[in-house]
Amino acid sequence: MTMTTCNYLIEIDDSITTKIKINEIIEDNDFINEQISIYDLDNDIDFGNILEDLNTYSLLSEKKVIIIKTIEKIKDDDKDRLYKYLDNPKDDVLLIIQTNKLDHKLKIYKELKNRVTIINEELNPITYIKNELENYNMDNNTINYLIEYIGSNITMIHNELEKLKNYKADDKTITKNDIDQLATKKALDKDKLLFSFIDAIINKNKKIAISYLEELKDSQIDNLSIIALLDSQLRILLQTKLLKQEGLTKDKIAEYLKIHPYRIQKALEYNNKYSKNEIIYLIKDIADIDYNIKNGKIEQNLAIDMFILNL
Repeated sequence: MTMTTCNYLIEIDDSITTKIKINEIIEDNDFINEQISIYDLDNDIDFGNILEDLNTYSLLSEKKVIIIKTIEKIKDDDKDRLYKYLDNPKDDVLLIIQTNKLDHKLKIYKELKNRVTIINEELNPITYIKNELENYNMDNNTINYLIEYIGSNITMIHNELEKLKNYKADDKTITKNDIDQLATKKALDKDKLLFSFIDAIINKNKKIAISYLEELKDSQIDNLSIIALLDSQLRILLQTKLLKQEGLTKDKIAEYLKIHPYRIQKALEYNNKYSKNEIIYLIKDIADIDYNIKNGKIEQNLAIDMFILNL
């Protein structure tokens, strides 16, 4: 019996989304109910055992699924062995590789990209919520409010939604007030925090900018690192704007800049808010601050604060 299938790399930083994608891959490739073996390289697994499993016929079935987790932990000596298998994979084995932190600039990503199908699309949180509501009522405004309140991470949404459903098991209607009372408010991730910081700076909202600056400092990020991160984020914002104007899609921009699509998506959300010149002026101002700190012309603990106050 001849079968053809594909090998996959899932790079998604969310356990429930990853689980859903794995199930979709297994179903799409007709490997439902087949034997599944899971190897986590974070547990110092002997890669030779994985290769043996990949190349050995299953006694229980004609086909099998092998999942390798945390591929970023693979040892250098094992990478070529993996590439060699992927160059001539077995048709009766569905190989799924997982990661949530594989740098696109690394050689292993480039090698895998030429040999596997990459899955990195996040689930639509609105669609996910509606599918999970079952016989509960939750209007569109409340759904959007929940996402704004707790964030778009599917695992977080799942956990908070289960909490809300249990709380409203009697009347089956979830309201904004229920969310305020019960849900855990999200902490801004570093990327979104930096974009919000930029937003406040460009709009010259000093009070909010100082508030975001304190959050960055509370995240154990020192002033020079904040300056470097701010400069990097502004440059991503500028490059994304220019490439978008040339007609490139999110994925093409991510590929061109060698940056994870998530960061490009965040940049695109702010794409229309600022002009090219506004971003360029800010990059220049940040460069001046960096220069003045390193040349002893300004105290680094006051540099960004003074920059904000002088907007």
